[in-house]
Amino acid sequence: MRFITSIIFATWLLVSCSNNDQKGSENAAIPEEDSVASTTNENKLNDNTIAFINGTGFSKYAMSALPNLDWSRFSVTRFWKEDFMTKSTFEPEQKFYNNYGPFIKFSPDSSKFIDLDSYNVDIHKDKNGRLVGDDQGPDTEVSLVDPAKKERTRLVFLGPGNSVEDAAWIDNNNFVLFGLQDNEAGTALNAVVWQFNLTTKMVYLYELPDQDVVNKWKQYAKTQRLKSVSVH
Repeated sequence: MRFITSIIFATWLLVSCSNNDQKGSENAAIPEEDSVASTTNENKLNDNTIAFINGTGFSKYAMSALPNLDWSRFSVTRFWKEDFMTKSTFEPEQKFYNNYGPFIKFSPDSSKFIDLDSYNVDIHKDKNGRLVGDDQGPDTEVSLVDPAKKERTRLVFLGPGNSVEDAAWIDNNNFVLFGLQDNEAGTALNAVVWQFNLTTKMVYLYELPDQDVVNKWKQYAKTQRLKSVSVH
């Protein structure tokens, strides 16, 4: 009797273990919700970013002449983690805000701003109080400024013929720059969008080799964004 009971117990144990193994295999085949891979095409600007860009003044200007401008045509050509090592002290004179204030791009919480112009154009007031600007050379630099830390950080530095035409904050840690940059072969300009994430320190460069778009973007800064400044 004891022998029969042992056989019954052993049989029950074997079946139980087999069922548990099967359930374990089934559970392992079901991924956790946060482990499911995103279906977003990371080679293109995502839908949320495109929706944001479409609401910017820069996009509205570009689409006034190019109604069919499709931001999803921009493809990522490079991405990297940026250490933001090129820094300098920011201790401006009061006239900095008087002269550049209308053109700097503050984050939504106003804790920092993108300086698109002070390296590239010397903006000041003439004797009649009008804003005038003198080009400072062929290169372009755009910086992120943290006034509380008295710190300026280089975001982009470009050689002759390249430019950053405008910028827009998505939120306090994410923003985009719009501009023009030589293609890889150095044979033509591409329209480009840089997307920065200050939290992850990731930068994505999206490009579009479309001459119509390039021609429309060219000189936007001088003719539109800085139209109240007489730039020489």
